[in-house]
Amino acid sequence: MLDVGTHIANYEVEAFLGSGGMSSVYRARHRALGSMHAIKVLDPELGKESTLRQRFLNEGQVLAQVRHPGLVRVTDVVDEHGVAGLVMDLLQGEDLARRLVQGPLPVDQAASILLQVLSAVGHAHEAGVVHRDLKPANIFLVDRPGRTPLVKVLDFGIAKLEGSKATRATGTMGTAQYMSPEQIEDPRRVDARSDLFSLGVVLFEMVAGQPAFTGETDYAIMRRIVSGDHEVLPERAGPLRDVVHKALRPEREARYASADAFAAAIAPMASPGVRAMVAEWEGEGTDVEVSRTSEREAPVSYQPDSSSSDARMPPAADAPPVPLPTAALQSRPGRFDDAQVVRIAGMLQLMSGTFNVLVMSAVQCFGLGMLGGLPACFALILLSVGTVEILSGLVTIVRGSGRWVRTTAHLELLSIAGAGVLSAAVGLVVLGARRRYPTAIP
Repeated sequence: MLDVGTHIANYEVEAFLGSGGMSSVYRARHRALGSMHAIKVLDPELGKESTLRQRFLNEGQVLAQVRHPGLVRVTDVVDEHGVAGLVMDLLQGEDLARRLVQGPLPVDQAASILLQVLSAVGHAHEAGVVHRDLKPANIFLVDRPGRTPLVKVLDFGIAKLEGSKATRATGTMGTAQYMSPEQIEDPRRVDARSDLFSLGVVLFEMVAGQPAFTGETDYAIMRRIVSGDHEVLPERAGPLRDVVHKALRPEREARYASADAFAAAIAPMASPGVRAMVAEWEGEGTDVEVSRTSEREAPVSYQPDSSSSDARMPPAADAPPVPLPTAALQSRPGRFDDAQVVRIAGMLQLMSGTFNVLVMSAVQCFGLGMLGGLPACFALILLSVGTVEILSGLVTIVRGSGRWVRTTAHLELLSIAGAGVLSAAVGLVVLGARRRYPTAIP
């Protein structure tokens, strides 16, 4: 953590604003100009790994190529004395995730917010940039009292820039609840339509007040996404119901083909002021500089709301994306995914149980006279353990989740532990009886 007064290139740190898994955000002043900025600084330990450092700096490179009123601007990059940071606009407001904690939004407000997001994301798509992690936490609402919030799209840290090897998709990245089916199955197939699916999920959450896809685990959520099994949209969604259903189709070809097509579908539900503002954005192009009044963007600062003790801090980067459990939906050469582990565990349980049952059944049927009472007792106990293993294996394969692997494993451990205790007890009893009645016990 940087101390107040620390100098980073031409900037002086004035306050700590917030932190995330990869970075911390500070309010800083340009020492020569006196202007205020937000600086997102990569954690020094993470910065030692070149891949994470490149992914962090990639956000600045991406945003430098796409300028739009709906994208937070990165105005400078600092990289000295072991400190890597992105200098950004300082905004005031809260992200959409925090806003949704208060409940669902009216249809017109939800449409007005998404229309702005689609304008910004559409410009990014035209420049060959796919965000890959669109979610409420990465949509920032700039406060404008009495008017619809001005929207800024944040965090292009894992964006895919077409033709750039440094940002090419090579693994499953993103947030499970907002990922598209193709992002789950094969990240290499991700294109602009993946972002539009994610925005369909965001639109569902805005009008329903709950996520479109829920589950106990990421695996369960992603299974529902791939199968198109989303929650039921409430009646209050009104005219947005058909729009959401089309946006959430699991087949890419059945969704909106572009951000413009999606925007055209929701524009009639948005407020007239926002429609006019977005139309002006589209007319001015991607290199537009923002300095607007009335329904257009006014100069803003990015800082916590002083009236709230738990005000939203500026967007720090999320924890480093890691491969998510995608079950049978994704295979990776040279390693096992969670689904394969589940199947292997189930098959091993079946094989072990079947072996115990067959062998010990043979012992019970044909070996009682030859082996005597003590081995026969052990065979009976192992026969029971084998039966438990077979049942556990079947349940594991049929249910197919990590939770059932753990449950059946616990059941097996208990049965094996019980068998061990019972075997020891039987053995002691039989040995004692042999000593007392040597001619009666074989």
